[in-house]
Amino acid sequence: MKSLLLLLFFAMPLFMYGQTESIGFSIGYNSSRSADLDINYRKNKNRFHIGGTLGQGGAKGKKVKERLPNYGGTIIGNGDYITTFDIGYSRYFTKKINVKADFSVGTRNHYNNYRDGRFSGGGYHYVYEKEAIVGAGLYAGYCFTNWFEIYGGYSTLRKVGGGLRFNLAI
Repeated sequence: MKSLLLLLFFAMPLFMYGQTESIGFSIGYNSSRSADLDINYRKNKNRFHIGGTLGQGGAKGKKVKERLPNYGGTIIGNGDYITTFDIGYSRYFTKKINVKADFSVGTRNHYNNYRDGRFSGGGYHYVYEKEAIVGAGLYAGYCFTNWFEIYGGYSTLRKVGGGLRFNLAI
């Protein structure tokens, strides 16, 4: 882990410089207990994003497709989590500040957690309903260097979130 961090913060700047054309990736986390990942392409002040979101939202243990009669039947919690496909566009307003808008389509999975000692973690979860979802978000980014930035914002599906973005020169 230490060597990865050393590579990330010391060696990468030698190979990268944020010129007007670049590719990059970002990783983030949201208050909906979901993680997101995207790749992007930048040309001048415009950047296009494509990515996805995967949430777990407190689901316990293994996901089962069918509840069998011999499975534990005591509900110990419930909730939902999302899985989305995202496309976005960001615009640089200065060398350091950019704003991103994104559009997401996906599913929201409603589940119950059940107690059963035969499963790892002491239980399992069963998705009893899936629904199609559509949402949008708005994020602001700040570039510390030409290759590293942080971002934060709000999405109607993911709620409050933020993350790290790495920009690699082409």
